[in-house]
Amino acid sequence: MKKIIYPSEISGKINAPPSKSFMQRGIAGAILSDGETNISGPSLSEDSLAALDIARKFGRVVHNNFDSITIDKKTFPINSDFNCGESGLSLRMFAPIAALEKSQITLRGQDSLLGRTISMIEAPLKNLGVKCFTNNGFPPITVQGPMTGGEIFIDGSVSSQFLTGLLFALPTVNSDSIIHVKNLSSRPYIDMTIEVIKKFGVNIENQNYETFIIKGNQKYKCNNFQVEKDWSGASFFFVAAAIAGTITISGLDLQSTQGDKIIIETLINAGAYIEQNAHDITVSKQTLRPFTIDLTDTPDLFPPLVVLALFCPGKSIIKGVKRLRSKESDRGEILLREFSSEEKQLIIRDDIMEIIGNDSLMKGRTINPQNDHRIAMAGAIAALRSENGFSIESSNCVNKSYPSFFEHLDQITSKK
Repeated sequence: MKKIIYPSEISGKINAPPSKSFMQRGIAGAILSDGETNISGPSLSEDSLAALDIARKFGRVVHNNFDSITIDKKTFPINSDFNCGESGLSLRMFAPIAALEKSQITLRGQDSLLGRTISMIEAPLKNLGVKCFTNNGFPPITVQGPMTGGEIFIDGSVSSQFLTGLLFALPTVNSDSIIHVKNLSSRPYIDMTIEVIKKFGVNIENQNYETFIIKGNQKYKCNNFQVEKDWSGASFFFVAAAIAGTITISGLDLQSTQGDKIIIETLINAGAYIEQNAHDITVSKQTLRPFTIDLTDTPDLFPPLVVLALFCPGKSIIKGVKRLRSKESDRGEILLREFSSEEKQLIIRDDIMEIIGNDSLMKGRTINPQNDHRIAMAGAIAALRSENGFSIESSNCVNKSYPSFFEHLDQITSKK
């Protein structure tokens, strides 16, 4: 589906979308629980729906109550085939949980997920007594347990998602476990994982993100799980306001473990006006200036902050490009291709992206996001400061994380 975004000013108020990252972790906790879990304020993104389908494959009954989701106790036999869609988190997180079972289970992916590595999974699972096979380090992955406890070493440089799965699964086995992690990326996501696990009554000892001590024989239970609002999705609208107007977003938790809340500090450093209270955050356009930031632990902020940098006169520097190569696309290369021009230039030097920006409008263009939801959203925001608009190809890819993105954008825009 093609979507045309015209030059516009923005003004208004929206509710932040629910976090698919919290939602998927809540589903994992519910699957591991003995009883019923009610998930309030759920995300119904494609990634979240894939995780809910996996809950059904685990034999759970899932009830959609409109403003909540109930995952009931295990009723049916476990299915041997899980479809994770394009969700890297679902594939890497649910593999260790599936490995708790005696039966053989295959976790599959589709489209972009088929090209995302899972080579870090095989050896640690085998060391925990699991039979494990992949397609030369790529999906699908087949596991057969039951997984045991023990001491293992894992590489966390590509993704923290497999560690998240181990942290969920290992507290339920009969013996204690120790996980040693080398070069852990995306540490805030591990904070989120441990926070969610704690809400289900399970404890994990984190020793400086290098060693995790896990007691066995723990039980999961959480009658009501509230999904946090999503800082990552909200970041696109904060940037939209910084370059094209003003917006108020409600529902975000200023004390959240989500690393993407660093967007507020970054916008302040770039010169945007920020006003915040316990319930709302308002961002408004002011004279912008270039900024420098390291996004190694928060790579999902790359697309919106590249758009911000395009309209900051001078050179902005963003570190963490290497983290973009194992996402839904090679985001660094796509950002370079889709947003560079004679007036505004993107340059990649090893792990650094330099953005030479200015306050001029962008020329009209067609954005091909390569089915990457965050590239599509970035293109839509950049279009607000264009001469005659952008055409966003396959715009429905935003459904992966933020199905109501364009609806929210339409609510707050007024054409120039």
